[in-house]
Amino acid sequence: MVNPITALLQADHRLAWELNQREAPHVSSETLEAFGRLCRISACALAAVETERPIGFLLGMTPTAAYDSPNFLWFRERFADFLYVDRLAVDVPYRRRGIGTGLYFQAEASAKALGCKLLCCEVNLRPPNPDSLAFHLRLGFEKHGEQEAKGKRVAMLVKRLAP
Repeated sequence: MVNPITALLQADHRLAWELNQREAPHVSSETLEAFGRLCRISACALAAVETERPIGFLLGMTPTAAYDSPNFLWFRERFADFLYVDRLAVDVPYRRRGIGTGLYFQAEASAKALGCKLLCCEVNLRPPNPDSLAFHLRLGFEKHGEQEAKGKRVAMLVKRLAP
């Protein structure tokens, strides 16, 4: 049984990073050091754990984050109050069990607590990630544009949060 969604602990950064690396190119590959920095600048760093190890995680940043990702900057140029989901990953054996939805549910609660009106993210169009795009559309995200960056083409997605 999956435990409730919790804060991603520093002690779990390596295991979450290993999951991140297995998910490339659907999420960007990072060094362990760069991944740790992403966790530290995230206003929302969440984990789903089973037997004391992360089986999924989500990292989200507000517009004030010291982050220079082209996709993050795209949203920052267009919106004021948002939580940008930089990455979400769920280990393959645990997919389609509601873990990603649970991580997003908690991210929405965190976004509202932070005063954010939007949840933003991008999904790869090239290389294609149709499962992720379908997942986000089911959660209520809408496409607000596309962007080419770092050799990828992505759909820029936004979800308006109910007050």
